[in-house]
Amino acid sequence: DAEREISVDLTALLTALREVLRSAPPSGTAHELFVEPVTVRERMIAVMNRLSGEENVEFVALLRDPVTGETTRATIVATFLAILELARLGVLGLYQGRDERDAPTGPIHVRRRGEGLAADWTERISEYM
Repeated sequence: DAEREISVDLTALLTALREVLRSAPPSGTAHELFVEPVTVRERMIAVMNRLSGEENVEFVALLRDPVTGETTRATIVATFLAILELARLGVLGLYQGRDERDAPTGPIHVRRRGEGLAADWTERISEYM
């Protein structure tokens, strides 16, 4: 399958994020302020913990709660930023399948990169925060 995959660009990620945000329930009325205690660091750890048990996970699935399938907008955004940062640190790869004409097709998948890079992700996060 790896030979039929391509790396995903930011435009594809933003398109997927927009779809998940559209399906997320509203966080309250427009004038109501709701503070949710979620940090990018916490979401980085949650993403890596999820990937420790699976070879790869659909990008959209990482943005949703693994039990209920739902989540808040704040958690979606924090998780999106966490995935971008983990990719920048080189511990994650974002991939999408290709069709016979080499056009991107299907869902975006996230997986850990090489053992050496992914193994020290906790140190990389600690350095980051």
